Amino acid sequence: MPIGFALLSENECRPLGSLQELEELWPRTDVRFWVDLESPTDDDLRQLGRFAALDEESLEDCLNGEQQPPARRRRARAETSSFLPATLIDH
Repeated sequence: MPIGFALLSENECRPLGSLQELEELWPRTDVRFWVDLESPTDDDLRQLGRFAALDEESLEDCLNGEQQPPARRRRARAETSSFLPATLIDH
């Protein structure tokens, strides 16, 4: 099962079978990615965080199932809301 897809051009979409494949393509600025990690381990998310430059709060949100925008993080955590994470990464 793919972990996501690399959109290489308007006519080419390549399935990604591993984080290693994603990491190899990541430096290319002409590629867009769709990533869907099902039940990722801590190590999986840390690896993704390293090459995708995700901050610690974003990784923590992924690990704990909470996705909150930075402005909400600064407020008291008493409020709870659900947010859909972005699925298309353009870097």
